[in-house]
Amino acid sequence: MKLFLKFVIVLLVFNFISCTKHEVSKQVKDVMQDSIPKNNKKMVNSIAEVLLPKAKKTVSKWNDYKELDVLMTRYYAVSKNDAYNNAEELVALTSHLKDSIVIKKLETPAMKIRFNVLHNEALRLQDMASLSDISKEALNAQLKRIIAAYGVMNAKINDLISVDDLEQKMKDFDSALLNANFAEIEKQSKQQKTQKQPSYGISKKTKKINKKKKIRQQRFQKPGIKQEIKK
Repeated sequence: MKLFLKFVIVLLVFNFISCTKHEVSKQVKDVMQDSIPKNNKKMVNSIAEVLLPKAKKTVSKWNDYKELDVLMTRYYAVSKNDAYNNAEELVALTSHLKDSIVIKKLETPAMKIRFNVLHNEALRLQDMASLSDISKEALNAQLKRIIAAYGVMNAKINDLISVDDLEQKMKDFDSALLNANFAEIEKQSKQQKTQKQPSYGISKKTKKINKKKKIRQQRFQKPGIKQEIKK
């Protein structure tokens, strides 16, 4: 009986210690979560469309684009504070971008519209930073619009450079085809010149007939023969 009581007491003590550890662990976890400012919890968004290798190589020396691309990567996973803190830089970069197009093939009205759309979305984010009653959901919705505008801009850059590259390839193909045809024509012309022309000489029989006709004509042209014909 005493052994049984001791066993029960040990079991109760063990359960008490186990529950106490679990409660302490939960309290520590809650304290750690509460110690993280709510504004620093990151909002995660999908990555925008990126440049294709050909387009990326084309803009490799465009510093304003490269700086914007680096900044945009921060907005894929960003806290509320960082989103607002980077807004001013985003506005400046998007403004410089639309005013510093160094690639001639991108100087199109459609491309400029996309630059302006991205800049306007950056300005809205900057305006939101000055307001205190903006919810996290509204902020994240604006970030999604910025990322979407950036993706549309990249997609248009890809299209313009791809079309330009395709047109250049077609021109090169047409030029190569034209050169090949010209070379073939020149080759055939040389072959025709080297070939012997067929001989269409007059046959002996034809020569003999023509000779007789000529003799008869000469005879009729003599004065004496003409007088005899008149008589």
